[in-house]
Amino acid sequence: DNEWKYDKPAHFSFTKKDDKPKKIRFLLRNNNEYEFSNIYFFVHQTDPNGKKRLDTLQYFLASPTGEWLGTGMTQVKSNFLEANTIQKKGTYTIEVFQAMRKDELKGIEDITLTIN
Repeated sequence: DNEWKYDKPAHFSFTKKDDKPKKIRFLLRNNNEYEFSNIYFFVHQTDPNGKKRLDTLQYFLASPTGEWLGTGMTQVKSNFLEANTIQKKGTYTIEVFQAMRKDELKGIEDITLTIN
């Protein structure tokens, strides 16, 4: 709905099948209605052993001149945002909350988890 409510985290769950290190990244797509040059996330991650990790992450989505970073020919820009590396095989769960001190962030199209 072109917005991200603070109390509606993005939920991800996946199973890693080997012990090779893998990078977790988020693909965030925003449009011109997004009113900030950066974004903060609260990330809650649970590893296969049940160990919880909490992170606060900040990413810049615009340059100091206000020009959007990321890719895209239209008003929607895509940014790959690197998070961390996972090693253990097994099932992980990740919740991503927007942490911008606003109940609703306008201009957020979607967020996707990528693993490579």
